[in-house]
Amino acid sequence: MVQLKHSGPNASTFFNELFELPVPTTGTFDGPNLNVLRVAYSFRDRERKAKRSQTKTFFVPETQEAISTSSFDSTDVLASVVSPSNQRRALLREVSDDKGKKRIVEIWFGSRLEASLDVTEKHEEFNTDLFLSTLSFSPSETALLYSAEAKLDKSTFEGGKADPFDKFRFTPHAGETMYTKKRSTIYLFRWANPGDARSTILPTRTKNDVSLSVLKPVETPAVPVLFGQAVFASEDRIIATGYEYTGDGKLMGVKFCYNKPTALYELQLGPEEKKDDSNTEKSEDKKDAPKLPTVAARVATRLTPPERTVRTPRVLRDENGAATHLFWLSNALGGAHNASATLYSKQLASDASGGQDGEAKALVGPVAEPEPGAFPGIFADDIAQRGFLRVGDTTQVVISSGWGARNTVLLVDASSGAVKELTPSVKGEPQVSYGLLCTDGRNRVVCSRHSPTLPPEVVLGTVDAKGGVSWKVIDTTVVSTELDDALKGLEYSVVPITGRKSVEAIHIGPKSSATDDKKPYSLLMPHGGPHANSMVTFSYLAASFALDGYTLCSPNYTGSTGYGENFVQGLIGNCGSLDVEDCIAAARHFNDQGISENGKWAIWGGSHGGFLTGHLIGQYPDFFRAAILCNPVISLGEISTSDIPDWYYAECGLPFTPATLMTPEMYAKLWAVSPISYVDNVKTPALLCVGEADKRVAPTQGIGYYHALKGRNKVVEMLTFPGETHAMDGVECAATWYEATRDWIRAWTS
Repeated sequence: MVQLKHSGPNASTFFNELFELPVPTTGTFDGPNLNVLRVAYSFRDRERKAKRSQTKTFFVPETQEAISTSSFDSTDVLASVVSPSNQRRALLREVSDDKGKKRIVEIWFGSRLEASLDVTEKHEEFNTDLFLSTLSFSPSETALLYSAEAKLDKSTFEGGKADPFDKFRFTPHAGETMYTKKRSTIYLFRWANPGDARSTILPTRTKNDVSLSVLKPVETPAVPVLFGQAVFASEDRIIATGYEYTGDGKLMGVKFCYNKPTALYELQLGPEEKKDDSNTEKSEDKKDAPKLPTVAARVATRLTPPERTVRTPRVLRDENGAATHLFWLSNALGGAHNASATLYSKQLASDASGGQDGEAKALVGPVAEPEPGAFPGIFADDIAQRGFLRVGDTTQVVISSGWGARNTVLLVDASSGAVKELTPSVKGEPQVSYGLLCTDGRNRVVCSRHSPTLPPEVVLGTVDAKGGVSWKVIDTTVVSTELDDALKGLEYSVVPITGRKSVEAIHIGPKSSATDDKKPYSLLMPHGGPHANSMVTFSYLAASFALDGYTLCSPNYTGSTGYGENFVQGLIGNCGSLDVEDCIAAARHFNDQGISENGKWAIWGGSHGGFLTGHLIGQYPDFFRAAILCNPVISLGEISTSDIPDWYYAECGLPFTPATLMTPEMYAKLWAVSPISYVDNVKTPALLCVGEADKRVAPTQGIGYYHALKGRNKVVEMLTFPGETHAMDGVECAATWYEATRDWIRAWTS
């Protein structure tokens, strides 16, 4: 029997180089004239087994061509934001020394440190994820909102001042990758009085001049809420996203699930309540929660209706810095976890008028059935921090969104809702993807531009008064001459699948030759989600396989995003059948087109892609020579530890409420559409890779499948990774499961 055996560190010619390539993640303009651009890059350091960050600084004056750059390691900077005047920058920093980790909040005015505070003993880790994070300057630039995990005050229990059971009382967490987030709290950091002129540099502040307060609502919302994504609308008015607990006490997993109970809330700041000094310095245990002063915050009426969800509120300001409008993305509550988003706006009452806000207005809604090549609706995670441009006499909201098999950048007229694509495909040329990094709030955008054969390059676009854009490449990914030549030997295309409505597949592989007698092995790679998609983006994983000689087929099956709302919703109630049929149809179409060859297929999939892999090797046992399943969904009825239990019901067309219990009838239906029901048919040698800390798909799903296969004398191996979550993206873990995948395929296809 062939077993998994490592073929050596250099078994893939280009994997190590591809694995460590830097990826641009965010950008910011700053400086009084917005002529300084900082771009952050993330990269994997395999030697240190750690992810690291680097920031490059570019000088980008609008009237000159010259661009000078410098770079520095920014691994200890977890998050940053530029102030409304562009003169200040706030940093959340985490540094390590011989005593452990320290957390520091810093305010910089140009190159001068204006204020800082060591908050290590004030709270636990900063929240810097997309969902619970907050980082917002007040209009006067004398205060900063940020989010962190509150400490549990052990002294109140040990001193007999509280019910000792409260120390152990169950508190839900925020789900996948955020299972340490239970008490996400918004903090208010002040270093000056609001009356101080924001354009004048303040004297350097010491710890005696600054204050840190907890934002504490004095009126409890109707349901328990965790607040995040808070932004200042005025000096005393804050708009925040509230993540609401369900009726059965759950806090549903929020990561990339936009159908969960959320709402916009208004918090009105009151006076700061002074801390009780008699209780603050007596504890010997420095791990006790400090007695921070609180700022009373009145919770206004819920700003959005209960049948809608919300995310990333963004405030538009006029040339004087006054807030004029609020924008946010919204989805329907329940159903598909990532469907078309609606962009909403509402006019904000000015401080001087004291009037009422305007009514919420839907600027752009879902597109049910887009015409071929037409706008398919908004498929986006967020609106950028400074997500606005001035184009002629109009204000445009800038959104990075999926459009078919690519990512693009949209301009949405803030008044009319008219949509224009800023980065359209060029007819006759291969499709490329653009990812928005930042805007200057005026007429410039910065994007990463890439494709399956083009590593990311950073491009600066200048938008004219008519919405046209001219691009300048300001940074490219440096690769070896050998890798550059090898990537030029690859080709890719987007292939429509005959007989499957709107279904496409991305083909990547070595350039074909008329003299080729034998075709290479093909690898079917269905994406996860299921409401996500495969795109023409640069991926070290896809590039590594293609450079190793494989032909890749990545289908966008029914349920994928970027093809209109009906295509997303078409999977609901058809999970485990329609998506499976689309995937096998894509592979067969590649055979029919002469791209691939029957009998020379392997398959790899993670999450819902693992679900599809289990189905395909069970329903088509003679089609694939090798299979790899990463954190797969195997049995839909066994869902007890998922942070999104509604997913399993919704995808199969079953109702779900906080009172829902699994019944024998429900279980029978879920069993019938699960890969486990086909386990007896499996012939394909299967490798399972499982993250032991996965909160989205219980590790028991993959482990149970391993035992089911092994108990039936099937060929199966499994690797498990302690501490790894659903994505299994730790540096050592990601490198290991790629190499295991490579060696498993080679073992069964050579």
